[in-house]
Amino acid sequence: MTEKSELTIVHLPVASWENILKYKLDLADGSCLQDPGLQAGMKWTEGLLSMEPIWTLDPCLDAIAEVAAEELFKHNLIAASSNPVEASIEFYGAFNKLYSIALKDNSKDESDHEHNDTSYLMRVALPVDPKATTLSETATINFLQRNTTIPVPGIISYSSSRQESNKIGFEWILMERVPDAYPLRKIWQSMTWAAKEKLVEDICDIVYQLFHIRSDAIGSIYQLQTSCLRESFRVSQLVTLEIFWNDHVHLEISRGPFASTKEWLYTRLQLVLHDCQMQLAIDLDKREFEKEYSEIQGLACRLLAILPTIFSAANPEEFSLLHDDLSGSNIVVDQSGALKAVVDWECTSTMPLFKCCQMPQLLLGEDRDEIPDHNLYDMTGDRRGWFEDLEEYEFTRLREHFLHIMQARYPSWAEIHHDKGIQAQFDLMISKCNRFDWEEVKEWIDEIEGRVRNDIGDS
Repeated sequence: MTEKSELTIVHLPVASWENILKYKLDLADGSCLQDPGLQAGMKWTEGLLSMEPIWTLDPCLDAIAEVAAEELFKHNLIAASSNPVEASIEFYGAFNKLYSIALKDNSKDESDHEHNDTSYLMRVALPVDPKATTLSETATINFLQRNTTIPVPGIISYSSSRQESNKIGFEWILMERVPDAYPLRKIWQSMTWAAKEKLVEDICDIVYQLFHIRSDAIGSIYQLQTSCLRESFRVSQLVTLEIFWNDHVHLEISRGPFASTKEWLYTRLQLVLHDCQMQLAIDLDKREFEKEYSEIQGLACRLLAILPTIFSAANPEEFSLLHDDLSGSNIVVDQSGALKAVVDWECTSTMPLFKCCQMPQLLLGEDRDEIPDHNLYDMTGDRRGWFEDLEEYEFTRLREHFLHIMQARYPSWAEIHHDKGIQAQFDLMISKCNRFDWEEVKEWIDEIEGRVRNDIGDS
């Protein structure tokens, strides 16, 4: 790509934003949605390591099939809405369920299994962030189709409403199925080394195309229609895990767009403090990890205190688009491992450049410099240990290949990646404000505060 794709920021007043999302907070106490039905069908429950969303109502297969048939007919993809359509569960995600939509062509010989079915996909979503997740994901995919060469699934139709007209009762997206394609995680071990290197080169291109898309704010992409019926794309309310996790969606906090990294980090730290307060408010006999959450609360306050020093007022910032889960589940390939599509764009957003110049999720891992010697492993029984170590070695080499390609083709990305400055460290420390990593955060803050004191003393 030779030119940057520019996104326009829109700072909408509250009334205008509610007209788009029809999403209202109870401003009396900031603690609950005025319409409880917006999150009906789900609840957050205590998981092994953190809170997890669960379904309290199951989407109805008959309703999914009926809606799919109606939409396919509306878009001239079937001859009549009464055509036989079957819906079946295909995959359970953290925030959605993916259904296969199969059309039975009765005009063909039913023994012709290879060509008898035409298949689509419908993703039905938990209302973790009502309306915003569906509206931003569909807008992001449409934007990418118009402005990049990144392969993404085609959207046929969607509903961000849960009104009576939506027979499924949950938000949904009806998509084209990528033909002859599989999640990378299912194909990886059978791929040749040359195919793995080629895929990494394709990922380099995807990462840089996203990096080349610029905005002057942090947020998610939405699609608006002007009075001339022309479509335009805007960056507005941010949709990320931190923003909607657990009870965060109910809080009266800033959700973007954020004009600066400092504003965005401030909101994240406020959420850390809220989570600590919630844990410390639990009855003493039920309270766990009191020491850890008390420490985290203090660390978050210290991070807030040094935030203005590290992110001081300066020139206007630039932000770029980030898909933060380019993993083996969201990269879709054919049987040889050739790239077919990238899926799951629901939490894609514009982010600070230092955050967009990090290693893709697929390539993260520990370094192993030497190929494992299979003679040192029990190859007659369970060979998982050898395969795991071999994969660790391969990913080490593929990380090197990725960085070599990025340095050679996209040096502006590589320069930011290698910098790993204090701002990127600050962002990481907020992510580590949890009961497992808080001691690392404390060590980092102690060091930074020491530097600040020395600088003041020298001046």
